[in-house]
Amino acid sequence: KVWDEGGDFQALVKEDADISARLSSEEIAHVFSLDTYLRNVDVVFARVFKDDNE
Repeated sequence: KVWDEGGDFQALVKEDADISARLSSEEIAHVFSLDTYLRNVDVVFARVFKDDNE
């Protein structure tokens, strides 16, 4: 629907009765938070770009 009509996907998810019956607004916000997916980015970069001379 968002691809066809535009709009905010997160807002549409929150308005969906089936989803909102199972997930709270806070849980939905957590799913859409980039912090959730990027929380270990520093560890990943440290492993990938590790200096072999150390």
